[in-house]
Amino acid sequence: MRFKLGDPKKDPEKWDAIAPLRHANQVRIPVLQSTGVYDAPVNINESKKFAAILESNHIPVESMSFFNEFDGVSHLDHRIELYSHIESFLTKHLAPGN
Repeated sequence: MRFKLGDPKKDPEKWDAIAPLRHANQVRIPVLQSTGVYDAPVNINESKKFAAILESNHIPVESMSFFNEFDGVSHLDHRIELYSHIESFLTKHLAPGN
């Protein structure tokens, strides 16, 4: 990601400008987010704040957290759970009439 977007330490203004939390009030569609229990505390706190903003704007948001994961979902059982949840989420929110 740094190759495409640059180094956040060298260009913090750019990274701040594209941060999802900064744009949470513009979201108008349902969101599914997942985190690992061992993700950086800043990332987890931002995910919680992001979800709170969506909820306050009456935007459906579902959050998942996986134990023993860090920066992604690597354990097979967690991947199966995540992909199953993604399938259910999409079925629910892409169904006709939604």
